[in-house]
Amino acid sequence: RAYLSATLFAEPPRETFLGRRWLWRIEAAAIPRYDAALVEIHARLRSLLLGPKWLAIPRWIQGEAPLDGARRLPKTLKSDLSRIRRNNLTCTVTRDLERMEAFYRDMYAPYIAGAHGASAFVMPDTAFRNHLPVCELLLVEKSGHAIAGILLDVVGGVPRLWSLGIRDGDPAHLDDGAMAALYHFAFERFRAQGHDR
Repeated sequence: RAYLSATLFAEPPRETFLGRRWLWRIEAAAIPRYDAALVEIHARLRSLLLGPKWLAIPRWIQGEAPLDGARRLPKTLKSDLSRIRRNNLTCTVTRDLERMEAFYRDMYAPYIAGAHGASAFVMPDTAFRNHLPVCELLLVEKSGHAIAGILLDVVGGVPRLWSLGIRDGDPAHLDDGAMAALYHFAFERFRAQGHDR
């Protein structure tokens, strides 16, 4: 919403929340009085809003890739592995709920807010907590202190990188190789569990 507002309008627009509406009442409620209406609908219903007045933008994009694809970037991979070794980064995997909640508070929320500014979507803590029972948390550690983390789960037999964060959103941890270590250790874990994508 923040990105679209900045792109479409010269000045910050006034916004009015119209609440929940039946699809056939959206145009009657919004179009005559507003320059633009942003509507969130379930993906199965998007065909009902096709036409010249509507632009469909997916809220989330998911993709799959073979795990061996991560080995096909030799220069990048060698550089990442060198940084991980040089900074003595290690990983720990846990299902401890307290550590997961600390990850949300100290890593995920600050990193997402800092990285994306006004356009950040920080998942509400209730939605986050509801998903925890099916997740495990992989933490990247430096000198025994967790500096980054990523939640892993499996959907339809395929492992997924769900949410990641850097402690306090501190870019110094990125310089240490925390992001590269998150992906490297997660992919290694997936391979060890027998996943191929």
